Amino acid sequence: MKKPSDASSLATSRVRDLSDSSFSSTPLVDPGITVLRGDFSVSNIVEAAHFGTTFVARIRANPHVIVWERDPATYEHILFIFVTHGTMVFSSTGGYSTSPDGGICLIYPGAEDFTFESKTPTEVLTFSFDGRKLGILVSETTRSGQLRANSPTARVAYAYLSSLLKTSKEIQGGSDKPLREMTQHLARALVADTAPVSGSKEHLLERATATINNWATSPSFGVPSLASILGVSRRTLERVYAEVHETPGFAIRAARLKIARTMIASNPTARFESVAVASGFGSVDSLRRALKSSRISDEPRELL
Repeated sequence: MKKPSDASSLATSRVRDLSDSSFSSTPLVDPGITVLRGDFSVSNIVEAAHFGTTFVARIRANPHVIVWERDPATYEHILFIFVTHGTMVFSSTGGYSTSPDGGICLIYPGAEDFTFESKTPTEVLTFSFDGRKLGILVSETTRSGQLRANSPTARVAYAYLSSLLKTSKEIQGGSDKPLREMTQHLARALVADTAPVSGSKEHLLERATATINNWATSPSFGVPSLASILGVSRRTLERVYAEVHETPGFAIRAARLKIARTMIASNPTARFESVAVASGFGSVDSLRRALKSSRISDEPRELL
């Protein structure tokens, strides 16, 4: 039997807003949190800071079990949890993981609900942000990656975030831009550090294909985004594709063309503007150019 949380107390907390020199009432603890066992509330937040959709908090709590029921507003959020004391168990429909002292839990974008369980007193440092707003694209292939707790990136991240919590109280209005940029760079570096190490070239191509199929409909998705998601340099990506006489740019364009053709075949009266946007080309001109340069010889002439 679930123990309903006090929505009013869990929904907001007075934390330091780095975009303003004064305190503000901010939705730090998601109202989708339900306490199943133990006590967990805003009072557990020792210190916190935020700007925009980026939140950093240090939390201390006695044994508890809580469920985070995600809603569309948090589907794109990425959450890092640095366990500094005690042991946390994190579980979802995709499985579970345990993070002891010095461990790190990573929750990627998605709609899955998560259960957090602590059987001993714990202290954690959390870092959450909206990946899309920072230009971070995460595919299903990236979700298999593991963040190494002893990696240089993880150690630097923990030190920086701890310092941010201490110094945020000294930030004056209008002077937070450097911190914003540093924190955004840190977020990107942490996500990149979770990317699985590339195995064979064939495996990299398989991952690239899966990623392209997931993101082809996004107009902003391109070769730089693909390389970033896969955790490799653009040069490495282009070299691997060259061995199969192709380019990553062509692979992305081919995926979009396939989507466009499917849309037109299923609805011959569809407007080209709608097809161009929905297939990821963004504009009719881009779609037409891609059709004309396509290697596929059976392209319907009326589409050109």
